[in-house]
Amino acid sequence: MRRLSVTAMLPRNRTGRHWRAGPMRSKLSIMRAVRARRGGRQGGRGFTLVEVLVALLVFSIGMVGVAGLMVVAVKGNQGAYLRTQAGLLAQSMAERIRANRSAITEYNGLYDASSAGTDPCVGGVPCAPAQRVARDRAQWSRELARSLPAARAEVDCEGSLLGSPEQAAIAPFAGLCAISIAWDASALQTGAGNSANGAQLESLSWVFQP
Repeated sequence: MRRLSVTAMLPRNRTGRHWRAGPMRSKLSIMRAVRARRGGRQGGRGFTLVEVLVALLVFSIGMVGVAGLMVVAVKGNQGAYLRTQAGLLAQSMAERIRANRSAITEYNGLYDASSAGTDPCVGGVPCAPAQRVARDRAQWSRELARSLPAARAEVDCEGSLLGSPEQAAIAPFAGLCAISIAWDASALQTGAGNSANGAQLESLSWVFQP
């Protein structure tokens, strides 16, 4: 460690040379000058430490804000994914209803995990219209429970088939069908909303003509 002489710590005069104590200057004055020089250096070190602490505080606050934005982005992406799945499910049920036009009103009712029964048309056995309804209800209920959390759905078709009974499979349907799907999104959202037993519900409705 480099040692500084008393002369080196003394203030400089106008010519840049260190001031030297003459016979008229007391030792007390020299010590005061040395202490003032050391005190100035210590004060500078303390001020630098405060600046570092303030910078760390500002950086920490910024990182907390970035983490919050990332959480919001992840929740938004997951919510959009679930809504896309609900739209695909509604489209799937609409196609099933159009393919079995002679038994459209048999699709009316509630759908959830409990309605996922067995497939009556296994082993390549031809299905009657009523059996196709049971198969579609079972398969779609399984897809509903697998794709959305705590999902429930309702199908409501109102109207009648035009034409003779022999043309039921191809006759147009004079009416509309509505498919409503609801699922639990409490893991993605906070705050008040439509809730049951603490669940935050999201829903999608699809109205079409078979």
